[in-house]
Amino acid sequence: SLKAKELTFLSVGHFKVQRLLGEGGFGQVLEVVKRDCGKRYAMKVMSKDKVMATLGEDNWEELVMVERKLLAKLQHPLLINLAYSFQNVSFLVLVMDACPGGDLAEYGVEGDGRLTATQVKFVALEATAVITYLHSMYIMFRDIKPANMLLDESGHVRLIDFGIAEEGDREKGVEPTSNVECGSGVYVAPEIRSTLSTGVPYNCMCDWFSLGVMVYELMEKSFPFGLEPAYEDLEEEYIQPELIGEDGEEVPDLFDMLAGLLDWDPSTRLGGEELKVHPYWTQASTGEPADWELVEQRRLPSPLVQLVQSRVLAKRAAEKASNEDGKWSRHRMSVGTSNFAKELSLAAAAQAKVDAINKLEVEGDKNDPSFKDEGSF
Repeated sequence: SLKAKELTFLSVGHFKVQRLLGEGGFGQVLEVVKRDCGKRYAMKVMSKDKVMATLGEDNWEELVMVERKLLAKLQHPLLINLAYSFQNVSFLVLVMDACPGGDLAEYGVEGDGRLTATQVKFVALEATAVITYLHSMYIMFRDIKPANMLLDESGHVRLIDFGIAEEGDREKGVEPTSNVECGSGVYVAPEIRSTLSTGVPYNCMCDWFSLGVMVYELMEKSFPFGLEPAYEDLEEEYIQPELIGEDGEEVPDLFDMLAGLLDWDPSTRLGGEELKVHPYWTQASTGEPADWELVEQRRLPSPLVQLVQSRVLAKRAAEKASNEDGKWSRHRMSVGTSNFAKELSLAAAAQAKVDAINKLEVEGDKNDPSFKDEGSF
């Protein structure tokens, strides 16, 4: 039976849609349950029509496959890892780890929540570990921000969304560089903003600048260079933070670390192994440096676990309240999600018909005396 499972081609029919997690320009992200084992996943479903309309009919497949290719080759405890991927006549589907704790956007400038200094340090610690891993794999992420930091059931940070990542050549030792201006608003490094005018390509150091902006934001509920940084005069633009911890005192060494991360010059910016030995990571209780091996393995106790539990409970309470008398608890989906699930089923049925027709054509060709099987099917 296990061998039969290995040979089974997955489709949307192997998953049961539970609820809508989010929406994007190309489709939706759904919480699903795999029918044969009951495990929960996040299913990213992209409409081929929307993808083609946005990216163009000629190169949409290449652009979309970048994310799938990167997810397929990467496996790390602090990433949202790819479990399955498939397509049908209408949709492209990526099935990934589910994170019930949501993202960290609520604790940024636009959210109502606030993290403690200890929690911010933990987020920064795990973010540093996963960024270091990506760079070791010759991948430049280019979109570090709270919205791309999810929390799993144990309160650990999981990085998501490789939509604008750039890959180098690991075999040849060629690090990724680019002249494309992209990213998310205030998190974009100065060298990315200026690359079109200067013609100078940027590299992986841009991710460390974005990390600095995110840590500053989570601590201060504001941005280090305002909402529209010009990156012209550092002394005028940099907003000196308070960086106060739970004890009412300044967080030791955080000023220095942020100054290094937010350096406008990528050649002198703090990052990589140099960042991992910064005194900011020293454990207050023991005076010992961070144990990066435990961090990489997602084995450090998380100060965010209670936050995740309260989020999950609040989400369940809201869902229960939305169901007038509990009769519809099995259908915790909006009308839009229900319609989308129906679209998936129709697309799966259409794909099944196409597969059946193709199979008949192949079988018919095989019965033809002139048929030669060259391995193309």
